[in-house]
Amino acid sequence: MKKVNYLLVSLLILFFSSTVAFANGKQENTKVQPKSVSITFATGDTTTKETIHEMVTAFNASQDKYKLQENLSISTGAYLDSLKTLNASGQMPDIFECRDVPVFVRAGMLAPLDSELKPLFDSLIPVYGTVYTAPIVAQYPYGIIYNKALFQKNGINEEPKTYADFLAICDQVKKLGIAPMAAGVADIWHIGFLFNHYLIDYVTHDNPNWVSDLYQGKTKFSSPEMEKAMTYLGNLFLDGNVEGGFMSTKESQIVSLLVTEKAAMVYTGTWTIAQIQEADPSFEIGFFPIPNDEGNIYLHGGATSQGWALNTTAAADPDKAECFKEFVKFFFSSKEYAQFLQKTNSFPTTKEVMKYETSDLMKSILDMSNKYPKRLSWNIGVGDNELPPSFRNWTYKKVQEMIMGKITVKQLLSDMDTQWATDTRDFNPTKLVNQSL
Repeated sequence: MKKVNYLLVSLLILFFSSTVAFANGKQENTKVQPKSVSITFATGDTTTKETIHEMVTAFNASQDKYKLQENLSISTGAYLDSLKTLNASGQMPDIFECRDVPVFVRAGMLAPLDSELKPLFDSLIPVYGTVYTAPIVAQYPYGIIYNKALFQKNGINEEPKTYADFLAICDQVKKLGIAPMAAGVADIWHIGFLFNHYLIDYVTHDNPNWVSDLYQGKTKFSSPEMEKAMTYLGNLFLDGNVEGGFMSTKESQIVSLLVTEKAAMVYTGTWTIAQIQEADPSFEIGFFPIPNDEGNIYLHGGATSQGWALNTTAAADPDKAECFKEFVKFFFSSKEYAQFLQKTNSFPTTKEVMKYETSDLMKSILDMSNKYPKRLSWNIGVGDNELPPSFRNWTYKKVQEMIMGKITVKQLLSDMDTQWATDTRDFNPTKLVNQSL
């Protein structure tokens, strides 16, 4: 009897051991895979693109619950057009860098920013009364980045105090057989840098609601101040101050023109500094803002509504919504965000002060940004200062025609008035309307 019991016990032990081993093996084979979440961001600026890619990779490595999958559309056109293409092909990302925020709000494609994330930021810009985005950076101050060694070697030692001084520097550089400036106009948005400079200097610096005035008929494009601004922009190109291949030059190529001394200056943002240092660590970089006729300096800059956004379709999935929160917290954490700011020479949006090493050049630009009055680019406005969705790109294409001498300034401004009347006939930014992307 005891022998039978021993045998029975042995068989039971063997059975349960096999069952447990099988269950464990099955558990190992069915290990929960991380939730796949798609993400996209603008790719025009290579330094920022690569730095965000590194952040996405680091986030994936920091946890095993989610896996961000980059779904990028590279285009020399507007970033909005790339997103429209992704959306039309059924590839609209779950998380994306959103720039034309009101457009996506009207299309019902943005989830409100989670209240848990709002305390991270110093300034949040609502659209139609609701905050939708986690702002990645404050708008950069743009200015002239130049070849400091070249300037010093040829006796150009003083920064311009007036716009006439700036043109005099261009003339001095031309005598050296070098193009004063490079411009990546093949990327349509690049002409917007200089367009906004002249617009701010001569039109909007004392009127932040200038676009609203256009809607109300208080002003128009064919005005004396706008004609002056666009004349200055056109003459910069038509008088030979910009390297001749500008229409086929991309934003990514201007650094090469600068470091090889095919051009002495470029009007751009601070992100370009890192690209120059990578291309030629020995290159001596100088920076100055372009003053207006009276010697006043007005900079691009300030908080915007642009930033990381969550697609409403993704927001309906609790896992994807949670992934968005975790990614935003990771991106803006003191370690990760400080590295991002350092690598891209960007301006922070967080309440927490980010501590990181920066060059004397960047410190001087930060001081400059705090010193001078700032205005946002004309296409950053929200509410009654929002442009019609396609008007900016239409304008930049017309400006390209002007700087090539195909149309006059007066024709440009007349065409802008006509197009504005057409684009605003059925568009009112102060009213939230359903409008597909």
